[in-house]
Amino acid sequence: MRVVEKIASFKKSSRRPLVLALGNFDGIHRGHQCLLNYVVAQSKKLGGQPAVFTFQEHPQHILHPAHAPENLQSRDQKMGFFKQLGIQVCFAQKFDRAFSKLSAEHFVEKILVKRLGVREICLGYNARFGRGRAGDADLLRKLGRKFGFEVFQAEPVVWRGSPVSSTAVREAVRQGKMDLAAGLLGRNWSLEGRVVRGDGRGKKIGFPTANIKPGNFVCPARGVYAAGVRVANQKRIYSAVVNVGVRPSFQTGDSVHIEAHLLNFKSSLYGKKIEIFFVSRLRHEKKFSSADLLSRQIKKDIQRARSILKKNKQK
Repeated sequence: MRVVEKIASFKKSSRRPLVLALGNFDGIHRGHQCLLNYVVAQSKKLGGQPAVFTFQEHPQHILHPAHAPENLQSRDQKMGFFKQLGIQVCFAQKFDRAFSKLSAEHFVEKILVKRLGVREICLGYNARFGRGRAGDADLLRKLGRKFGFEVFQAEPVVWRGSPVSSTAVREAVRQGKMDLAAGLLGRNWSLEGRVVRGDGRGKKIGFPTANIKPGNFVCPARGVYAAGVRVANQKRIYSAVVNVGVRPSFQTGDSVHIEAHLLNFKSSLYGKKIEIFFVSRLRHEKKFSSADLLSRQIKKDIQRARSILKKNKQK
């Protein structure tokens, strides 16, 4: 898949015009997947190129940083899913104040039509774009008649009675409802990060952990989880027990830590990138009066996690 960050460098092709989806695509949930599957199928039908136009970061991080949503996935994860679904070109536009001032009409005419040469523009059921979010599917249809492109608007994908959305996925993760998050996404939600050095407390009681920082990503509810861990893009996924919280038994402050104890894994992970797949919340975070009581509980957590993970094939 080709990633284009400088739109001016793209040379449009009359032989392979773009069938292009617009959106932020945070999480690549079931609704996004349906839209992108349409883009790929329609491209094959028309002999065009399946493409997406997205942003390097969510526009709210520039417009309203105090109220910007936390990310569900990293840029690498997002690009990986685009490629996996069959997208051939990704326009990753930098969103800044100057870009935010473009009207919807200007964006469509000057960028999508004249610069990129779109054959068809595809968007979600509630998508908006352009200055003040003034652009929608109705405006696109009007402009399509003027400039000669088609418009496809996807129907909402419903899960358990409600439309699937990135907002719904974030809320499920924040509440530790990983089965709901998996239903909305069509896979287990995962968090990616580079392993940093901790204080070694887990190793001292017999359960060494790989620690990552939440960063600007949505953080799961505090507690202990059955999970899978992929190390440095390897295919294998290791069973794990993951603690998300402030480690009250050690009184280390209010900072949230994400610590993964990989089962049947002995190598050092410091400095390596890992991806944690959250499967099920086992219990709330709890303070123990001694290291021995904590160790006993971790052993119980491991037993439960093994049982749960046997029934859940990682995706």
